[in-house]
Amino acid sequence: MSERESKFREFKGVTGYFVTSLLVIYVVFHLAYIGGVFLDMGIVIVPLHMRAISLGFALVLTFLLLPASKKRLSWLPWYDVALILMSVASTIYLVRLSPLALEGKAFASNTDCLFAIFLFISVLEAMRRTGVMVVAIIGVLFILYAYSSEHFPGFLWGPGWDIRRLAAFLYMSIDGFYGDAMGVFSVILVPFLVFASLIRATGVGDFFMDLSFALAGWMRGGPAKVSVLASALFGTVSGSSIANVTTTGVITIPLMKKVGFKPAVAGGVEAAASTGGQIMPPVMGAAAFLMAGFLGVPYWDIAVAALIPSILYYLYLLLSVDAESIRSGLKGLPRDQLPSAMRVLARGWHYLVPIIGLVTALGFFHWRPEKCALLGMVLSIVVSFARKETMLGPRKLLHSIEEGARSTLSLGALCGGLGMIIGICGLTGLGINLSSGLVEISGKNLPILLFLTAGSALILGMGMPTAGVYLFLAFLLAPALTTLGVKPMAAHLFVLYFGLAALVTPPVALAAYAAAPIAGASLYDIGWQAMRLSLPLYVVPFLFVYNEGLLLNGSILQIITSTTISVVIMVALVHGVAGSTFFGPIGWQSRIFSLVAAFLLLIPKNIKTTILGLSLFTAVFCFEICRAYQKSKRSIDFR
Repeated sequence: MSERESKFREFKGVTGYFVTSLLVIYVVFHLAYIGGVFLDMGIVIVPLHMRAISLGFALVLTFLLLPASKKRLSWLPWYDVALILMSVASTIYLVRLSPLALEGKAFASNTDCLFAIFLFISVLEAMRRTGVMVVAIIGVLFILYAYSSEHFPGFLWGPGWDIRRLAAFLYMSIDGFYGDAMGVFSVILVPFLVFASLIRATGVGDFFMDLSFALAGWMRGGPAKVSVLASALFGTVSGSSIANVTTTGVITIPLMKKVGFKPAVAGGVEAAASTGGQIMPPVMGAAAFLMAGFLGVPYWDIAVAALIPSILYYLYLLLSVDAESIRSGLKGLPRDQLPSAMRVLARGWHYLVPIIGLVTALGFFHWRPEKCALLGMVLSIVVSFARKETMLGPRKLLHSIEEGARSTLSLGALCGGLGMIIGICGLTGLGINLSSGLVEISGKNLPILLFLTAGSALILGMGMPTAGVYLFLAFLLAPALTTLGVKPMAAHLFVLYFGLAALVTPPVALAAYAAAPIAGASLYDIGWQAMRLSLPLYVVPFLFVYNEGLLLNGSILQIITSTTISVVIMVALVHGVAGSTFFGPIGWQSRIFSLVAAFLLLIPKNIKTTILGLSLFTAVFCFEICRAYQKSKRSIDFR
């Protein structure tokens, strides 16, 4: 689920077996804790110790597998050995040699401070290696702020906290490095990432790809629509934009280019489609599980609330792809080159069993997410034996577990660093003060505050994974939104959407970065195309802040009305931005009127502008139907 490609060290021989064994032990430890195996054995592991061991494992594996530079070294330099020893020592000291940590200490001793510094250095370096240097820098700044807050003016003033107090709070309590972010990582993210790795190993990606070709390959611009459908389906189990691009894009991007799409457009379609996987229920991405923990609600509530906004996103993307196909005169693939949907389902229906089982356990039996992940793993292993080529034998199973463990490393370091930042915010009161300050800066004007929050998420998202952006802004900015009356669910989804938008927003655009080498086009060209195709990421959050019906909250009438108007907005935006309707290209006058209609409909809770916007859109739509009919003088092909 990492959003940045990582290059791991390659070990061979005895060392390779040792590293593989360590990765497997790391996963088994987490699964045993979640499954209650340790309790059955009479071993009690308190949450603080569990989180400490989890972070210690993640740090050791990071320094083993990720070199300090881009060189892929097969040996460990002295500084990596030192970092590994520091990580192990700080973990063992907390778990075994300092039982007072469980009761909490106001001030740390000299020895406590030494091991706290060991952990601090290890976490910062691990974040740098896993591509979240921005979080490391922010963490250092927050430490410096807490130490010298007595010198700051206004709402930033604080009493100042010395090194002993900071060490005790961040290292020897459950509010710092081992805070809620680490708790979510150790009991939710690890099992779900391993589940995603197991189900991918069974060949579910190929199944979703074949099914998408059967359903949409024959349509105009078929490979692009296949990309959208396959990425949406695969996103339900991977939850990673980069994983989606590298898995489905290697097939769909070349096919899109083959039928006539420009390389930049092909890469942009795949990047946009893959990014939506993190907001597509039922599984979504890591940030959704963090959100459930942060809001204190069942994960299923998050998935239900995200359903309609995610459908709007993919509706816009499909219509944009269709418009691009019309404008370029592109056709679909011949039916004789496509698989049969019934045959695909008959051959691969068993791939759906783990997903259906997971959703059922989440939504109907209300199991805890970590238990659902265990169920998904068991079902994945069982159904893999339905066919010989998908069977997860011992070797393939170990490889899948190893890959799942590797995918957790960047999030492990990230959650440790975020715990430090959030802990400082709680200790100094900065979180509450900053939210209050933002409300004052915005003049208690909700639209201004929304734009400030969106801009902050886009800027921070360019340097860290979506989960990190969400957790950071959920603590600092979401409370400001709720202060002005935004419902907590809407506020947190707003932050999530704009953190996700950073993946397709130049100049960084990590999803476009992954698609560039496959498409053979410029990163910036793909980034701008992906941004254009992902327009709902920038628009839909404002819609559901003002219209709770989009989050399936409210009366049936509110839900239907909000959804209908939002669908019209998506269609109007496609007409205006892409310059095409279902029936063919449109002139610049109709494009302008479509954009004006969308803008009028975006104005919240104003019946006059809503009626005017709907009327204008209807007039433009009817005019284009009549014009297309007069031009063709024959039946319109909706394919």
